[in-house]
Amino acid sequence: METVKKNTGKHWLLFFFWLIVISALLYMPGTRQWFWLALPFVCTEFVKAMDIM
Repeated sequence: METVKKNTGKHWLLFFFWLIVISALLYMPGTRQWFWLALPFVCTEFVKAMDIM
C-alpha cells in the first residue's frame, strides 16, 4: 500500500489565523458575542490541518 502525503501547510496557516481572530474576539469585551461565529472555522481548519477529514 502506498501512502500519499497531503500538503496541509495552508490549513495550518488558516488555523492560526482563525485562532488569533477568536482570541481577539474573546479579549475585547464588545465583541465576545461574535466568538461563536468564528469557532466553526477554527475547529474545521484544525481538523483539516491534522488530515483527519
